[in-house]
Amino acid sequence: ERAGAGEHLGTMSAPPQDTGDVELFDDLFGHFREARVFDAPPAVGNTEAEQTEPPKVNSLDFHNSEPLLVSVTDKDAGIRLYDVSKGTEEMEFFSAKYGASSVRFTHHPMAILYASTRKDKAAGDNVVEHHAIRYHSLHDNAYLRYFKAHEDEVLDIEMSTVSDTFLSVSKDRTVRRWDLRTEKDQEMLDLKKMAQVNKPRIACDRADEIVALGVEGGDIRLYTTKALQAGYFHSIQGPQSSGLVRPHISCLKLSN
Repeated sequence: ERAGAGEHLGTMSAPPQDTGDVELFDDLFGHFREARVFDAPPAVGNTEAEQTEPPKVNSLDFHNSEPLLVSVTDKDAGIRLYDVSKGTEEMEFFSAKYGASSVRFTHHPMAILYASTRKDKAAGDNVVEHHAIRYHSLHDNAYLRYFKAHEDEVLDIEMSTVSDTFLSVSKDRTVRRWDLRTEKDQEMLDLKKMAQVNKPRIACDRADEIVALGVEGGDIRLYTTKALQAGYFHSIQGPQSSGLVRPHISCLKLSN
């Protein structure tokens, strides 16, 4: 099955040279400036009000080795590939039928993962079809594989940097491990017995040894990648809130 029509890929520039480690300190961040600006996609919609507001980016990801950035926008389900060294948009596709969120590069710069956000009418009441994760080849604009098991909205996807596996977490309160080479999930961590875990987020370290799970209240629970079922080995308490509603984590990352 092919995804929405898009443009052909232009010539990619060479990846930037490694300049070594950079020490991070407060003054350094104060000198950060815009280097590239990518124009917003055109507004879409049936009403004048809708047409005046451009789609919003709901997720983006940098490739590990190539100077590439991929983004996904909400209303138009647009998938856009940018060359960050040139500041240019190189490709554009649309997943209008299925929607898209939580986009992530795989190891190949022309292959990405993202979660479906729209119900597939052809699937009827089959909820795992509605919340499938799609493995999309940008080279020929085709789906390579579908990963189906989640029964509610997929909130986060995290690709391993050292293997062909990736993790996903969903509103169905499960974490699942997948392998790009097969459609069947490899492992499932059930979060339903954990209190106040309704919108979890997930992250992995670069060595693929630690998994961080962010939950309501800003709490973070750390697991070892090879022993998810053993439970978390450490918990970091989130910020205290004086209100009745505790904040939830919207994005979680581990340093490289």
